[in-house]
Amino acid sequence: MKIQEFSRQTGLSAKTIRYYESIGILPAPQRTPNGYREYEEQHLERARFVAGTRSLELSLDEISELLAMQDQRKAPCRTMLNLITDLSLKLKRLSRISHFCLSLLPVFHPKM
Repeated sequence: MKIQEFSRQTGLSAKTIRYYESIGILPAPQRTPNGYREYEEQHLERARFVAGTRSLELSLDEISELLAMQDQRKAPCRTMLNLITDLSLKLKRLSRISHFCLSLLPVFHPKM
């Protein structure tokens, strides 16, 4: 499939796809004789994984580490557990900040 269809199916922009290819997050696809990228199913699976992990706020370095483990057929359980723990701590901090801000509403907006 061409990059436009690949973009549609993954939710990544064509610019992002090309960037991920340039830094090695996504493998470069085969090219047609006229130079167009030709993506296959394995590209879709990897791109969906990358998009999903980015939506969890994982950095590209963290994603690269997970992909390297996957490519080497190593289980990334410990790495994922560490990342989940970090995300959990961030969520707890955000929750405390949210509760604090909500407690200030009556002070600054008494009619709410």
